[in-house]
Parts: sequence; structure tokens; C-alpha cells
Amino acid sequence: MAAHTRIVSVLMLAGIAATASSDIFMLTGHSHFLYITNTETWTTEVISMADGESDWTFLGMTRNAEGRIFAHTSVNGVGSMYEIRGMRQDEPIARYLGTAHTRFNSIAFANDRLFAVENQGALDVIVELDPNTFTKINDFRPLSFAIGGMAYNDLTDEFVFADVTSRTFYAVSASDPESDLRVVGESGTNFGGNGVDILNGRMFGAFIRRNGEYHITLNEVDLSNGQLIELSNLGLANLPAGTGFALWDSAIPSPNTIALLGFGSVALLRRRRTRS
Repeated sequence: MAAHTRIVSVLMLAGIAATASSDIFMLTGHSHFLYITNTETWTTEVISMADGESDWTFLGMTRNAEGRIFAHTSVNGVGSMYEIRGMRQDEPIARYLGTAHTRFNSIAFANDRLFAVENQGALDVIVELDPNTFTKINDFRPLSFAIGGMAYNDLTDEFVFADVTSRTFYAVSASDPESDLRVVGESGTNFGGNGVDILNGRMFGAFIRRNGEYHITLNEVDLSNGQLIELSNLGLANLPAGTGFALWDSAIPSPNTIALLGFGSVALLRRRRTRS
């Protein structure tokens, strides 16, 4: 797909440098735009992923164990799956993978298994999907919440998700569907659509925050009490919902690079993007 870009600046709170690495990028999908935020410079590149589609909307994003980024979208009303590629070449594109079972609120890899949040009438249900065909394998865990973003915490083997009605975060076992639900805590902030990701036990996300107007904000979620810590503001939101988020670590070699290293390659040259 063609990528049309523009550069915007984002705000940074004092002391945030301690929470970020120059190798980590925050990827936010909202409407048909992909926002790529460099956590060292706190500048953001905005890329249109629509490529002429009349209705191309991000619904969720996730990162698998290899660091590959997958996006779930609504394209002309149909749930679709894409892989975001080209990050290392500074030319991100959305590579179409196939049609999903339906449109999901969120998607999340737990090790090699793919899960999603599906709305089933009065319930939002965590379901397991085939990671290759994206068909539903089974209902994993029914929940009586309006779930926005969901992420997997490999340190606790839990899914952590946001209830957009109460603005509260919860955690539930990713291996035992009969386990008790755990309350993480209330965010203390009014937000709607959101996407989240967890890296090394720390949770970050993009949230549609309302303070007179809808804004897309990047936040850290304090997993001890659920409070949102705002890191930057990406500007006005096009929609009050429909947001995906994933963390991309440029230090993780791509699968092709790993294969080359296995054949005796002794050097890995890593391009570092620079943004004004």
C-alpha cells in the first residue's frame, strides 16, 4: 500500500526519558492513520494506510513473540488482518494477510497463541483465533465488560484489559479460563477507545481522552493501581473509538536476519531513523 507521511511534534513530560529507550517505537493505529512515535526524540511520523480505500479503520494491533506487528482493521465493514512491515527501511506498509472471523475490539498474542475480544451481544468474550487463518477456535473467557484494549503480560501470564465504561483495568489468567478476575485499579481519567501493549512488565497504550475535545494520548498504565500517566499528546482524534497500539523494538532482529546469523553472519547493521 502507498504511504503518505507527515511529521508532527508531540509533548513530553519532565523525566520521561527514564521510561524510554532509543530502540523503542510506539505504534498507534487510529482511523486509517499509523502514528510512529520515537521514544527518544518524542517526534511522531503519521502515515496514511488507506491507499484509496473508502473505509479503512484500525481496530487493534499486537506484537508476536518474534516482534512482528499485526493489525486488525475494518475495511469497508469487513474485519481484516494485516502485518505492518518495512519498519527497518523507514517505509511502513500494511501487508494484507486475510479476512478475520468478524470485527474484534482488540487482538493480543500470548506466546504463539492469538486471542481477540469479540462482542457477543451483552458480553465481550476473549476468544482464541487460529494465528494463520484467523478463524475462531473457541470462546476462551466470557466477560461482562466493555473491553477496549487488551495486552498479554508474559511475566504474570495474564491478559490485562481496559473496561471503557468504568475506566478500570483488570487482569485475568491467559491459561486458566476458570481463574478469578483481578482488579488492577481505576485509571482516574475519562477515556474511550484504546489500545495497549506490555513490554518487560510495563504497560503502555494509546487512549482517546476527552477533555472538551477528543485527543489521542500516549500513556503508561501503572500496573500497581491502574492510574494513567500521560506521556504525549498526538493531537485531535478523528473518531471516539477504533484504536490499536503496539510497541516495536528495533533491537530485535527480523526472522530473516536471525536466519543469516545462524549461517555465520558476524555483524548486524542496524539503521536508526532520524526524525525532525
